Amino acid sequence: MARGLHRPHAHRLEVQQESLPPHRARQPWRTTLTATVAFTPAGFIDEHLKTSSSPSRSTPLRPTILTVDDAKAVRLLTQRALAAFDCDISEAPNGYNALFAMERALPDLILLDVNMPTMGGVEMLTLLRSNPTLAAIPVIMLTSPADHGLMAQLTALGTNGHLMKPFTAATLIEKIRAVINLAPAPAKPA
Repeated sequence: MARGLHRPHAHRLEVQQESLPPHRARQPWRTTLTATVAFTPAGFIDEHLKTSSSPSRSTPLRPTILTVDDAKAVRLLTQRALAAFDCDISEAPNGYNALFAMERALPDLILLDVNMPTMGGVEMLTLLRSNPTLAAIPVIMLTSPADHGLMAQLTALGTNGHLMKPFTAATLIEKIRAVINLAPAPAKPA
């Protein structure tokens, strides 16, 4: 499933130290330490998919919605807006953590903020769309007026819509319902 995500992200760290050892007072002595650190944030997705099996229930599964936003207020608004619906909600503060959240359960929809630390929305969307299996997951981008210049790039990457911040719960539900089926939550017994 996540085979395309096996390309690790490599980060290069280089530290140079220049000093004058006592026996070479006229010549500077330079030491360079270079390390390349590679990590595959989505590597665990493969393992999850190898060990999980498809549910054999005849009733449709509750959709899972993953909110990826560094703003806790946005994640809380999403959680409250979706409380009235029969769905599972997960959240992550950035794209990197979202990939690990996807290890537990692949979402039916991702609400993805454009600007986040560690791994932003454009980078995560690019990773998702480059993988044939993950590319099918619908993504609604959460944007700000400052992201206006990115709209063409987001459209080219295959977003399923965008939602301009700040937004209301009603607007959020309307956008989500345009992409996936949301049923009301079952009534709780009295």
